Amino acid sequence: MKPFEFEELNARLRALTRRYDGISTSYQIGGWTFYAEDRIIESPYSGRILLTVTETELLNVLASEPARTFSREQLLARAFTRGESVATVETYVHYLRRKTDRDLIQTVRGRGYRLGSLE
Repeated sequence: MKPFEFEELNARLRALTRRYDGISTSYQIGGWTFYAEDRIIESPYSGRILLTVTETELLNVLASEPARTFSREQLLARAFTRGESVATVETYVHYLRRKTDRDLIQTVRGRGYRLGSLE
């Protein structure tokens, strides 16, 4: 028997259940599909990528208003627990870019971050 992660198994079971029920809450980001409830982003290249809770929260904020540019302070207030610093936002943007595509999150110089256009 191959070892597996219980979190990934649970996420896959929830995704299968949603598809069976015909209910699917997802965001399209270019060729990527983000399933916030399951903490998964589906790559057009390599399949599903499991995200951490914090990565999911950050991407969920950005995906909820894709045309909006969020300041680091706004993202900090919406996606992170109290006590974190603005540098934490930058760190998690880096983590998401490393797991997905560099252009998934766009830096708007002097203003913050927004979803990139991956068309």
